[in-house]
Amino acid sequence: MLLFSGFHYGYNTLKGDFKKLGIFEDQCGEQNCTTQPMIDYAFSAWVNTQMLLVTGTGFLMDKVGLRFVKILSVVLYSMGSFMFAFTNRTTAGLLFPAGIFVAIGSVSSLVCNHQISSMFPTAQGLVISMLSGAYDSSSAVTFVIANISDTVPLQTSFIAIAVGSLIFGIPMGLFVMKRWATDMAKQPNRETACDEFEVTYGDVKLEGQEEERKDLMDVDGRIQSAVNKRFPTSKSCILSLPFAAVLLWFMFGLFRLTYFFSQLVPILFYAFPEDEPTVYSLLEMSSFLFAAGFVVSPFTGFILVYSKAFFRRKIERKLIETNGQMSDNEVYWTYLQSMAPGFLLMAISGILFSSLQLIKSKATFIITCVLLSVYRSLLFSTCINFVLIAFPLRNFGTVNGLLSTVGGIFNTLENALKQAPIFSGTIISIGISCVLLVTPLFLLFKRQ
Repeated sequence: MLLFSGFHYGYNTLKGDFKKLGIFEDQCGEQNCTTQPMIDYAFSAWVNTQMLLVTGTGFLMDKVGLRFVKILSVVLYSMGSFMFAFTNRTTAGLLFPAGIFVAIGSVSSLVCNHQISSMFPTAQGLVISMLSGAYDSSSAVTFVIANISDTVPLQTSFIAIAVGSLIFGIPMGLFVMKRWATDMAKQPNRETACDEFEVTYGDVKLEGQEEERKDLMDVDGRIQSAVNKRFPTSKSCILSLPFAAVLLWFMFGLFRLTYFFSQLVPILFYAFPEDEPTVYSLLEMSSFLFAAGFVVSPFTGFILVYSKAFFRRKIERKLIETNGQMSDNEVYWTYLQSMAPGFLLMAISGILFSSLQLIKSKATFIITCVLLSVYRSLLFSTCINFVLIAFPLRNFGTVNGLLSTVGGIFNTLENALKQAPIFSGTIISIGISCVLLVTPLFLLFKRQ
């Protein structure tokens, strides 16, 4: 995931190299190619198309299986990387399909890899955060490509990525992925020596009490039962209040993220007018700083793991106190509250890095990039965690895909926001970040 996934998020670092290749130079006029908007429009097309098409990924995952989707996503990613390799002055239009193929291939591969977390139920949040962090940090690949471009041509670098993704991705699809997501979650049966003992005399009553207590303490069973009873079909998942809550959060969260990436160059020129060397230096540094996602992912992962453990213990205590009479509705909403800390932390980080854009200094920009890494890590890992615990696993692909598609459609409004001046756009971004507080506050204070 770290080497062969979402390098397209580091596209700003490659703008100088794209300029040398003459990509879209006919669109520049007298302007510098790194300041003209065509490449930024390409990035928006990559992300929006990725989100629109990932519903197909979810549908195929639920209907055809993980293995097929994983191999297909690797092939698409490799094709996109090859297209990047052959993008130049005369084939500038390839930049659009190249990024789209890489984007949809990488995110589909990530969604498949997230199913590995089902094999580690007690550390599921941490595993998802680590995988998402690796995906986020792959933008550092463009930092390396840009810094070696004087000695290693872009074409060679992208061909290496295309070939490497096939070498590592195809075997993973064939030998690691099982066919269905539910198969990834199956754990081997554990037989204990107690099963071999014969129950005699007064031990019958004791065993009966222990079995009754075991059933009472089966928190995971109660949670899964509550989820399955609540959502018998995919339609019931989509028309539910939890789906609406996470959809609101994801739409505005994705919107804020892509607006920052697509407007990074104008933001830097606004902060450092007539200081082109500083702008280019910070652009290169940004891809390296965004690699902090892999560093912060254990931190965000532990937040999710301990939060889920805390609310699981809360359910366990309530089951004991009520002698198992806790309603399925209360079990369900109490467990969903475990996602509120992750949602809340992401909202706070979004408000902070949006506000820091109003301060024009290099140190502030570095802090902004680190906060953005926290934000991006939480955006995808918390969203995936929420979908995994809020809805039946058999509907994961469909629900997650539709969530991404609606988010992608909403994200097209970003093109309108780009027309606003940078200062006005930043103020609006702060407001968008404040909207992210709605979902965690709703989860924390909803009556059960």
